[in-house]
This record gives sequence, C-alpha cells and structure tokens, in this order.
Amino acid sequence: MALDARVDRLEAALARLAEAQTRTEQRVAELGAGLATLTARVDALTARVDDLAQGLAALTARVDALTARVDDLAQKLATLTGRVDALTLQMDRLVGVVGGLKGQVLELTYREKAHAYFLPIVLGIRGVPRDELATLARDAERRQVPLPDLQDLLLADVVVRGHLRAQDAEGYLVAEVSAVVDEHDVARAARRARLLATLTGAPVAAVVAGEHLTPEADRAARAAGVWRVVDGRALPPDSPPLP
Repeated sequence: MALDARVDRLEAALARLAEAQTRTEQRVAELGAGLATLTARVDALTARVDDLAQGLAALTARVDALTARVDDLAQKLATLTGRVDALTLQMDRLVGVVGGLKGQVLELTYREKAHAYFLPIVLGIRGVPRDELATLARDAERRQVPLPDLQDLLLADVVVRGHLRAQDAEGYLVAEVSAVVDEHDVARAARRARLLATLTGAPVAAVVAGEHLTPEADRAARAAGVWRVVDGRALPPDSPPLP
C-alpha cells in the first residue's frame, strides 16, 4: 500500500511537471512572439531614425545653402547700400549746386526786370552801378563806418533808385532775392536798407523777393516794415499774411 501511494505521488508530480513544462513552453513561445514583435518595432524605429537622419542631413545641406545665399545677399546689399549712400551724397551736392544756380538766375532776373517787379514800390527805376556803391562805401569808410557793415551793403542782391511811392520822394530800394525767402533774408534786407539810408540821407525801401516765403519770413517782414515780392507780386508790409 505504501508503494502504491508513492507511485501515485510520483505520477501526480510528473503530471504537474508536464503541466508546468507545457506552461513554460507556452510562455517561451509568447516571449518569442513578443521578442519578434519588439524586434520588428526596433527595426522600424531604426529605419525611421535612419530616414530622419537622412532628412536631417538633407535639411542641413539646404540650410547651409540658404545661409550661403543669405551671406551673399547681405554682401550684395552692403555693396548696394554703399552705392546708394554715394549716390545720395552726389544728389545732395547736385541739389545744392542747382539751388545755388537757381538763386543766381533768380537774382539776375529780378535785377534785369526790376522795372516790372518793383514798379508797385518805385517809379522811374534806375539801376545803381556797383562802382557807385563802392564809391559810396569808400566815402562812408572815411566817416568811420565799420568795414564789415560796408561789405554787407555791397553784397546786396539788388539796389536801385527812383521815386518811392509810399514816401512820395526820391530814394532807393534794396532787395534780397532767394528762391525760398527765410527770416535771415528779411533781416539782411532791413539791415542793408537802414545802412544805405544812413549813408545817403534818403529813404530806402527794404524788399525780399522770391518764389516762396516761409511763415517765419512772412511774419518778420511785416514786423520789420519790409516789402514782400512773391513770384512777381508785390505786397506792402501792412498787407495781410500770406495764405
């Protein structure tokens, strides 16, 4: 009986071992399948990494190419900027030259056509030669008039004589001519007119003439009693401000 019991226990143990082996084999099979799946996933990830690496390499190459193009464009832009700056400087100089020439032409125009432009101010206009002004300045220097003041008078753009309508007397007209008249032109005209009046003892009309007046020049002229001749139209000091 004892032997039968031992045989039964051995058979039961063998059965359990067989069952455990079966389970182990199933587990191993499952692990093998999982390993295969994992291997496939790793292979897929590896392939994706390879693709990404290749794409990154291509992108890096494109970035390098774009960087080179940007550097080239930056260099060309710097060169172009330098050329534009040079052209701007030349243009500024040219504008200055043209402005100076325009002012000279305008001055000559007012001097040659003084009879027309200044007719509302002076009747019987006669030009005052520069030699006559120089003689007047020389005589004034003997009377201890400061030399800078005399030089300032001799630099007047237009000096004519005739019958001043406002004063109903023989006198002079001193004009400062500029394409755009500013307050400095007004100050020069008033200053030179005062000096000429002092030297000659005759009334002198101060005038500024040009194509345009700045608002500051307009106010200064009316305050200083200076005539304004704008684009050929003469305006007395007591006339309303320009629009």
